[in-house]
Amino acid sequence: MIADLLRGIASGGTTIALLAGELGVDRSTLVQRLLMMERMGYVARVSPKAAECAPSGPCWGCACHKECATPAEDELLFVVTRKGEAVIGRAA
Repeated sequence: MIADLLRGIASGGTTIALLAGELGVDRSTLVQRLLMMERMGYVARVSPKAAECAPSGPCWGCACHKECATPAEDELLFVVTRKGEAVIGRAA
């Protein structure tokens, strides 16, 4: 399931609700799995306010917007890290 999740995230343009539906799991299970994968280093959480903070790249929880540090569950966004890319064969 880790590789499926990583591929879904890497494809971009997906939400937690859509990804949960595609994988046939409920949202809370998916969020828990994503948080576990974050602790393992396969994904990183980014803020939906990223464009406001750093147009050239994701915001990693900066202090310029309170929302960056504490997004709602519906706003959680994840990106695949290099470690995650290696799992799905996308490492450069």
